[in-house]
Amino acid sequence: MARRTIALLILPAVFAACSTELEVSAPYKDITVVYGVLSTRATDGVSDETRHYVKINKAFLGEGDALVYAQIPDSTEYDDPDFQVAPRVVDLDNSTEYLLNDSMMPREPGVFNSPLHKVYYFDATLNPDHSYAVRMKVRGNDVSAETPIVNPPAYQSGFLQTNSNSKLNLMLGNQYNTVDMDFRSGRDARRYDVSYRVRYAEDRSGVLTEESYTVFLGSVRTNGLNGGEELQVAISGESFYQNMANVMENDPSITRRIYRGLDILFAAASDEFATYLTLAQPVSGIVEERPEYTNITNGYGLFAGRHFQTAVGVKLGDASLVQLVEGQYTAAFNFCIEGNGPPLGCD
Repeated sequence: MARRTIALLILPAVFAACSTELEVSAPYKDITVVYGVLSTRATDGVSDETRHYVKINKAFLGEGDALVYAQIPDSTEYDDPDFQVAPRVVDLDNSTEYLLNDSMMPREPGVFNSPLHKVYYFDATLNPDHSYAVRMKVRGNDVSAETPIVNPPAYQSGFLQTNSNSKLNLMLGNQYNTVDMDFRSGRDARRYDVSYRVRYAEDRSGVLTEESYTVFLGSVRTNGLNGGEELQVAISGESFYQNMANVMENDPSITRRIYRGLDILFAAASDEFATYLTLAQPVSGIVEERPEYTNITNGYGLFAGRHFQTAVGVKLGDASLVQLVEGQYTAAFNFCIEGNGPPLGCD
């Protein structure tokens, strides 16, 4: 029978190779798989992140159907006696240790066992100036990895800054405008993914439904990891309104749409995480082989840092608001501007 390999991973990864030779089953070998990404900011880009998750599983070789193995928790999850040294995260700057607690979390039915699976976590407010390590000894193997914490970016464009009177002008007069959003990198950030989110409400005869959609703008990479590099991502005025028109539903029951606001979302990845994301992208060339990537000592997986930050309530310029309500792409969707009077306002 062919040898099968099964691994439970929290992030997309491939641990496989092709061979023209038939291999018989080898002796059992335990391989620890660890995934954890630490951040000081929650995914909303506003709240502090105080609970951090680390996924710890085992990959294995065995005879039989891998899909059957995948449905058995013991095939991929460790028990407490498997750890000679309990898994923990260590602050490398002050030696504080955080023991990892296990928790059963819900998972949709699929390839792996459900409806619950084991995830480890610890509660702490992380110091953005410190580095952290995950450490454990499992079935005789010392497994570890280290990561810095990614620091926040600094906004340079006025419209990104809180309480600023500066506005994002997607229109200059009657012409669409492309705007460069400027910011400086935070320390230990290698890659930034930048998106925007439009918030609005649909009014169906007095019944409001809050809605939003998000559009990815692009990625930029830093040259170094010391922070302070000047970076920018462009937002096209015409594309902004075209995307909005593509998202809107032609529903006659919607009497009006109330524009709530615009947010700019920044997601930063550490050096290790950026490398992992690059290698995980789909192959577009003739050569499909790519190296396996891990920064886990005596294991596979990824232990890295990231940072989320959101500029909430970015103000649009007056001409941009007029275009939203009356422009060629969006006039048919009955937008009005919350808090404004006639002719653009909802009051």
